[in-house]
Amino acid sequence: MWLGKTPILISILLISLISCTDKNSRIRGEFLSGCIKSGASKAQCTCIFDQLESTYSPEYLHQINHSGSLPESMKIKMIEIAQACRY
Repeated sequence: MWLGKTPILISILLISLISCTDKNSRIRGEFLSGCIKSGASKAQCTCIFDQLESTYSPEYLHQINHSGSLPESMKIKMIEIAQACRY
């Protein structure tokens, strides 16, 4: 089950933020690519990213990346989103 790979998805999201210029499109592309490679469907990955994008601004995600740590509240939210996007 791909849900067990949530830490991988979190890592992919953070890695995708390292050198983004067009935050939304670059983050989306890299997140979807990594998410699909982890075993989730394109529909699931798109759902997850859409929810992340509606919850967190690109600036906030970029800030999280530069801080080097992921707040516990964000980890919990990402797991909730991943569970809600299961089809």
